[in-house]
Amino acid sequence: MAQLLGFTGQPLRERLRPLAQEAYQRAPSYIGNIVRASEHVAPDLLRAIAWRAHGYQRHSRLRQQKARHRYTIEEIPSFLPKEWFDTNFAELMHRMNGPDTRLAYSLRRASSLQLTQFITGETWPSCAPQIGIPPGYATKLLASIGKRLNRAGL
Repeated sequence: MAQLLGFTGQPLRERLRPLAQEAYQRAPSYIGNIVRASEHVAPDLLRAIAWRAHGYQRHSRLRQQKARHRYTIEEIPSFLPKEWFDTNFAELMHRMNGPDTRLAYSLRRASSLQLTQFITGETWPSCAPQIGIPPGYATKLLASIGKRLNRAGL
């Protein structure tokens, strides 16, 4: 490597510094090219360069990677089963100021919507009809659950 850089007795670090600075200055245009070709680039690479791409306003939003799973929307009920919910959400219910029938009902619906969102990558109102929930209800549910979670500090 030293021969490629024309070794003249200077420390290697000092010789590489100008090359590294030039590469750094040219990086925004290179990253812009990567982001523009994002349909052919792995989502993990896009996440890794996000700070550079967003720092130079090259791409307004990162593409989110869909989870790799084997479930389908048809397997998601409109309500999570009560027994399963009680077992897995007991701590959350306790942290949200104890048992509340209406809250449990809302969380069972919201959990189904969230599972559907994981599969489709869409918003709650967009994926709600796919599991038999009206889109308007999904919007209101998101707002009400969000307020309760904020009050509980979650």
